[in-house]
Amino acid sequence: MENQKETITEQIKKMFSLSEDSASNVEIRSRLLDGGRVTGTNMCVLVCAMVIASVGLNTGSTAVIIGAMLISPLMGSILASAYASVSADYPLLKKHLLGFGVQIVISVTAATIYFLLSPVKEPTTELIARTGPTFFDVLIAFFGGLAGIIGQTREDKVSNVIPGVAIATALMPPLCTCGYSIANGRWDMFIGAGYLFIINAYFIFLSSGLILSVLKIPKVREFTKRMEDTSFPYDSKYNYHNATKHSGTLFDGALKGNMVLKYIGKENYEVGVNNVKNVKNCGICIGKKASKIL
Repeated sequence: MENQKETITEQIKKMFSLSEDSASNVEIRSRLLDGGRVTGTNMCVLVCAMVIASVGLNTGSTAVIIGAMLISPLMGSILASAYASVSADYPLLKKHLLGFGVQIVISVTAATIYFLLSPVKEPTTELIARTGPTFFDVLIAFFGGLAGIIGQTREDKVSNVIPGVAIATALMPPLCTCGYSIANGRWDMFIGAGYLFIINAYFIFLSSGLILSVLKIPKVREFTKRMEDTSFPYDSKYNYHNATKHSGTLFDGALKGNMVLKYIGKENYEVGVNNVKNVKNCGICIGKKASKIL
């Protein structure tokens, strides 16, 4: 009976295990940091999303607001910041927090300009709804953040979790409401909407960090030392030195160059670095130990 109970317990643990189908550490890092990059494309999409959300709030159209939330890149910066915090990469954390701050300023500015030009000045029910945060908003942000980071760290990248999280956590509407408040001098609404946004962003960050800690995302220094202490067989000193010359070390290449290990045989793994244009500089590692890089 005891063995049966243990078996059932093990089965339950396996059912809820986050490590069973999780992606590799390098893949998780690559996904989250790429999603948090502040690029020209992301900024253009962000401005478009803010204008769409502002129109939806201004006209009371829930469908339009949902559409804007689906294309907003704001959540990527929060997840990237959570990763940087858990991995103790403080320069990276500073970079992504700064990028997130820039996104907030651009978002509020775009919304303010729209509402200054809009002929509709009276606040709609959709706008008013974003000015009174409650305990339920905390729950939505926390569990939404949990679902979001779990979806992003799975081996199978295709997931329907992220769109649902984007809708549930609603980062954009509070910022749009802040823009409306500035444009119309409604500072009471500005405080409420700003508070709601801070709650959403903070609890998404907190829950994301919790899951990344459960997945045992390695600290930068610990992981670097582990990688440098690992011996890798290689076919020639020339190829090995080529790989390390352009990547620093194999692990450093994984971090800085988004290293990809491509399976090309039973015991052969080709080390490819996305940011190195010349394939000759990548080198080849041979042996099963190469698979242990990740």
